[in-house]
Amino acid sequence: MDEYSKELRRIRITLIVIAIILVLFVSNREIVLEDNYDDLIPPSYFHNMVPLENGYFGILSNDASWDENGELNIYYYDSDKNELMLKKQVLIEELINKP
Repeated sequence: MDEYSKELRRIRITLIVIAIILVLFVSNREIVLEDNYDDLIPPSYFHNMVPLENGYFGILSNDASWDENGELNIYYYDSDKNELMLKKQVLIEELINKP
């Protein structure tokens, strides 16, 4: 039993010395992480769904980085046939400037 207690004491002392060495040498290191988000370009293109009546709906798409206005695609969904049909593509400028 005396051998076991001596061995456990040596193991404890060794672990304490290793812990002290780790605390002294590892904690002095300074790690600096620089986050540079300047090179990220936010997405400027978007799609919005516009609900219309009687199975019709529109998808408004635009790119904010362009000078042009977006486009509205009008679709019709036939629930009997489970079919989606593109009915019309209209520029937003045409809708706004229409008399």
